[in-house]
Amino acid sequence: MKAVAFFREALATFAKTRGPDHPETATVQCSLAEMLRAAGEYKEAETLFSSALAAFQKTFGSVDVHTAAPFEGLAATRIDQGDLAAGEDLARKALTIRESREGAESRREPGAATDLFISPDGALNLALRSPH
Repeated sequence: MKAVAFFREALATFAKTRGPDHPETATVQCSLAEMLRAAGEYKEAETLFSSALAAFQKTFGSVDVHTAAPFEGLAATRIDQGDLAAGEDLARKALTIRESREGAESRREPGAATDLFISPDGALNLALRSPH
């Protein structure tokens, strides 16, 4: 896939020029990880999402909205592999962060940026995009 190759090259460039823990490097890691997740490359995707999460936490703190995206990616990766309990836990962390930082508007409908929402009965609903 050309896009994966492009993002691998971009990641190497950002890591070299900005550093491995820079937020822009972490953003590229998340983009590449999402492509790899969609291709079924779960182990590498999880490694990249985890690395991006650590970089965002180092820069912004553990409950900054920047940390929500890697949590969401990790949740989707776990769910894709059938680990629903871990996926739900990670998705709840992402949603809690978004709600604490973005307010009530973070309770989005399926298909929105986070693909997570809480229904009126309080249940967490995951509307994750299909990896295939």
